Amino acid sequence: MTDPLGSNEYSEFLAKEYLLDYVSAGGAAIKFCVGAPGALTEFRARLQSVADDNNYAFAAVDAADTRVSMTDQLLFTLTRTLDVQSYGRALAGAAYHGAGFSPDDPADLHVSTIAAHHQVDTAELYRSVRRRLEQTVLADRSLPRDLRLALFRLAQHELGTGDVSDAEADAIANWLTGRPARAAALRTSGIRYRVTRANSHPILTAVLSSGPTGGRRGLIVTLDLERLGADRSSANEGNYYTKSARLDVYEVLRELVDATDLLRHCLVVITMPDRLFDDPDCGPFAYPALAMRIFDDVVDRRLANPFSPVVRVA
Repeated sequence: MTDPLGSNEYSEFLAKEYLLDYVSAGGAAIKFCVGAPGALTEFRARLQSVADDNNYAFAAVDAADTRVSMTDQLLFTLTRTLDVQSYGRALAGAAYHGAGFSPDDPADLHVSTIAAHHQVDTAELYRSVRRRLEQTVLADRSLPRDLRLALFRLAQHELGTGDVSDAEADAIANWLTGRPARAAALRTSGIRYRVTRANSHPILTAVLSSGPTGGRRGLIVTLDLERLGADRSSANEGNYYTKSARLDVYEVLRELVDATDLLRHCLVVITMPDRLFDDPDCGPFAYPALAMRIFDDVVDRRLANPFSPVVRVA
């Protein structure tokens, strides 16, 4: 078996070869990291430190707390970890910059305040900024329709013109995070459907690609799958995954791997104990559709390949 990499060594490799250039420029990668539970815990902590040092948003997902067999639950954990309100602020700030009227105070994006600062007409400034938002958000066909409308209305709310009420902005935030949302407020925004397991995958890929929207260089997500190997006796301590639920998890991962070319500014690291990964009945090789996507045809017997989709750490 190929010798494992040290957790610090591999985290430094990811920072140098992926985060500092490739991911910040718009690339994306999905990595499977395998090792002893203690080494994986240390590795995830190191990744969070790397994210803080390099201005990346960071989100940690644990299969014990989140039913990662359901795409919508994975999405909601991410949106609850990330500040969805910051998306609106970042988009509004970018619209001001694009229109040539940079805010004096990034925390105050009201049109009246910025118009007074630049000594321009408030109504004209609002039309210019709204036009920029329409061009950059509503015209972005890579985003699902309802997500475009949600981000556009959140950005409008930051302008402080009263077009979007606080209640409507709260309803949109609740819709994005899986909390109960007032249907009437959502209809005002033009949002037509509730986010469910069946329709959440396009929104998930969009959220994973939204690191720069929140003012960061990108997004790092760690997904801890140790819980998939727990037996039924520990079900009261967190989520328990049956055989069919584990296969659903691997299908969610398969969809993510296949969506890599659609992702932007994103690094997803999936961590799994070696005893689970190597288990032919419970590990990912029990699901051929995922196994064929992460299997290395050529492996050096001595030297670890840190560019490989699966890396063992110690």
